[in-house]
Amino acid sequence: MTYSTIDPGKLAAALGRELAGSGMVIGIVNAHSPESIDSMAKQPCAQITAMSLQAAPSTEVMILAAPFRTHAVIGDQQSNPDQKVVVDAIDNDSISPDELMGLLNAAR
Repeated sequence: MTYSTIDPGKLAAALGRELAGSGMVIGIVNAHSPESIDSMAKQPCAQITAMSLQAAPSTEVMILAAPFRTHAVIGDQQSNPDQKVVVDAIDNDSISPDELMGLLNAAR
């Protein structure tokens, strides 16, 4: 099974290390570029690889741990969401409840 985690924040990094430590390969994506997380990919649990946002949907499990405002970009990359597991751990702490409700209502 292949995994990807989007955004190398604290949650994504911890999940990536845990999964990689169990022998699973995990691709970590961030909004900038795969090269910006090369140092994380070189950590001792070497099963972590830097991955582009465009490559993430090719994995069977996607863990979304990105800031809330990036959700539209992530959704645009989905190829066939019916055939994968998506774990939503998107960080919405940086967004006010009123703004969050407005975005959710606009999506309907």
